[in-house]
Amino acid sequence: MQPVRLELKNFLAYQEPAPVLFDGLHLACLTGPNGAGKSALLDAMTWALWGKARANENHQLIHIGQEDMHVIFDFRHDGALYRVTRAYTRRRRNQASTLDLAIWDPQQQCFASISEPTIRDTEQKINDLLRLDYDTFVNSAFVRQGHADSFTASTPAQRKALLAEILGLARWQKLEEQAKAQLLDVENELQDLQRDIKRYEDAEAREPEQRRALAEAEQVTEQAQKAREEAEARYAAVAEISAQLQAARRQRDDAQRRLTEIQQEMADLERERADAEGRLRDYEKLIAHREQIEAGEGQLQAARARQEALDDLAAQYSDLERGLAALNAQLERESARLEQEAASLEKAIRDSEREAAQIEALDAELKRTRAELDGLDAQRARRERLQEAQRNLESEAISLGERNKSLDAEIKELRQRLKMLQSAQEARCPVCNGPLNEDQRADLSEKVTAQGVERRQSLEANQARLKEIDAEKARLAAELSSIDKMLRDEGRLKSIEGRALATLDKAHAALRKLEQDDAALAVLRQQIEAKDFAADVRREIALRGEHIAALDYDRDEHKAVRDAVRRLRSFDEQARQLHVALQSFHDVQGALENIAARAGRYAEQRAAEEVRLAELDRLMVELTAHAKEAERIQAEVRRLRDVERRTHERLIKVQQELKAIEDGRRHKEELMVRRERASEDKTLYTRLRDAFGKNGVPAMIIEAAIPELEAQTNELLARMTDGRMHVRLDTQRAKRSGDGMIETLDILISDELGTRDYDLFSGGEGFRINFALRIALSQFLARRAGARLQTLVIDEGFGSQDSAGRERLVEAINAIRDDFDLVLVVTHIDELRDAFPARIEIEKGDKGSMVTVR
Repeated sequence: MQPVRLELKNFLAYQEPAPVLFDGLHLACLTGPNGAGKSALLDAMTWALWGKARANENHQLIHIGQEDMHVIFDFRHDGALYRVTRAYTRRRRNQASTLDLAIWDPQQQCFASISEPTIRDTEQKINDLLRLDYDTFVNSAFVRQGHADSFTASTPAQRKALLAEILGLARWQKLEEQAKAQLLDVENELQDLQRDIKRYEDAEAREPEQRRALAEAEQVTEQAQKAREEAEARYAAVAEISAQLQAARRQRDDAQRRLTEIQQEMADLERERADAEGRLRDYEKLIAHREQIEAGEGQLQAARARQEALDDLAAQYSDLERGLAALNAQLERESARLEQEAASLEKAIRDSEREAAQIEALDAELKRTRAELDGLDAQRARRERLQEAQRNLESEAISLGERNKSLDAEIKELRQRLKMLQSAQEARCPVCNGPLNEDQRADLSEKVTAQGVERRQSLEANQARLKEIDAEKARLAAELSSIDKMLRDEGRLKSIEGRALATLDKAHAALRKLEQDDAALAVLRQQIEAKDFAADVRREIALRGEHIAALDYDRDEHKAVRDAVRRLRSFDEQARQLHVALQSFHDVQGALENIAARAGRYAEQRAAEEVRLAELDRLMVELTAHAKEAERIQAEVRRLRDVERRTHERLIKVQQELKAIEDGRRHKEELMVRRERASEDKTLYTRLRDAFGKNGVPAMIIEAAIPELEAQTNELLARMTDGRMHVRLDTQRAKRSGDGMIETLDILISDELGTRDYDLFSGGEGFRINFALRIALSQFLARRAGARLQTLVIDEGFGSQDSAGRERLVEAINAIRDDFDLVLVVTHIDELRDAFPARIEIEKGDKGSMVTVR
């Protein structure tokens, strides 16, 4: 897979930059400040192809403040040009993703979609096309930041596990786990089968005992059935007596209920008669006072007619009085409003006079403040020149400090190398691993000593310059402190100037307003003194006074009439009651006659029911004596039925147990066949578990991969160290006890001082080893995946390398460039940018980062 074009919108640090064109690039440097988005370009490629990046969730990749994003990635593969377009949106809590895979059609001169119906199927098609998934890509073509030493910095056991992961041996672990799971299932099945077979064998042993129990149950059941039939025959002869007794009881209950109802009816009738006689007496009293009641009712009607007429006059009088009061209040409010307006004008005139009096003093203060501000401009320009000089010194000091750290590390490394050369019993060549003679050892020691002297001289010169820089920085800081003290007053003077300008504008405005308010106050005072306001209100007050005088309403008469109505109001109820008495008198007399006739009929019915009730009591005494014998026989029938039911249940249970024994005998034979098959499966899964385990096929794959990985690493390391260093990977070493070997993955490095463990090498040399191993692992993994590694991305810092080490790394990268169609190196070190023929530069901006290819 070779990148051709990358287009982004709202992806991480990018909003909508120009497309990145990779066509024509072979070896390029991707550079820019930290946080600008260098690694984000690589994330965009992996997200477009596989939907994966450093962030776990899609919404974490969207540019801040945006709601959707997309990446369009064009690449060449196996002679064809492809385009992948992946988009994601989150709007109103809804999330949606799309993915499209297209191929360039040279005849139609456009991209034609070859996507599958679903995103998952399209992603699988991309994996099949590239013969790489995301995990394989980031472990081969992508040397991620901070991961170059992930292999070498691990323990031997971790290295072996990591190599197993790179080689894809996890699938063997999954197969081992599946075999273990199947083995466990088979073992559990065998235990279940053996337990079931044992249960059936125990049941067969109980069969003779169950046969004897069956014969006994059949005999007992037959005897119980015969006894029950005899008892039922005896009960059938006396069963009718209970029914007759129940019928007699029901008839007696009905007779008693009817007698109770008749007695209740007679009591209700007596209450009804007493009530009618009482009403008849009340009606006679009212009719005796008829003339007095009718006279009082006539007086009440006349008083009510006069009250209604006076109520109308009172309502009109009240309306006129309320309106007159409202008009007087309105007149008073208008007068008060004019007085308030005049008082406000007088206060405004006094305020304006005070503000206008400040104009001359404010002009003088403003001139003094502006003169002081002009004097600070020269100091500000001088301060900027001093700060620029201070920044230059600081930059030089940082550069010298970084260089001193590197020199100090080199001196320690050279001192250690010299000590090992002088103390080693036998130094060896790192290329051929042969011994060095004394002359060769002395010559190598002299070279190392000269390098140490050169590094120390450079270190001392840098330290002297740093002391000069410190003195100059102290002088500049003192001057800047003095200027800052003077500039601190600028804010105060600006504030004074602003307040003076604002106050002066208000004073001039107050002077203009003073003239307008004087004229308005004179007009208002003249209007108040002449009472020249609210003329319509005054006319309405006079008109309402005339209407009140014309009504001729007398409050005393109105009160006297209301008192008369209250005094005569009782005649209303008396007249109503008189009317009812005249209408209902004859009806009540007729009702009393009807009540007497009904009482006679109820007395006859009560006597008949009392006779019937006595006859039923005699019959029930006779039937009760016969019913006790019937109940005894019925209880015996129920007991014998229960005995028969229990014996029958016992018979059925024994029959079922015998049938279960017979069925179990057939089932046991089937289980024994299944047990034989399960035993064969257990043997098979035991063998598969051992073959898929770490000491089986995976161990054979690692042993076969080590020589290929070792050879590729040494080829790269030789280019970077001029043949000084050689790597050996040991997968076994002797136990400390001397009893056998243990599995490991040690990294042993040979140089002119002999063979040492990787952990004993310095940071610069260690990084070279890391880089060689990581590139070798990348090529190895790609070949294992069946893909050709066309693109190599190195997203790793070079800060731990000295100048010579960086040059060798660049030389190593140039040496392997022909193995790839595109090598992309990510760095922020300025001096490395010119070491590459092409650069992709990234700059931060207000609207996201921008990309430029040079």
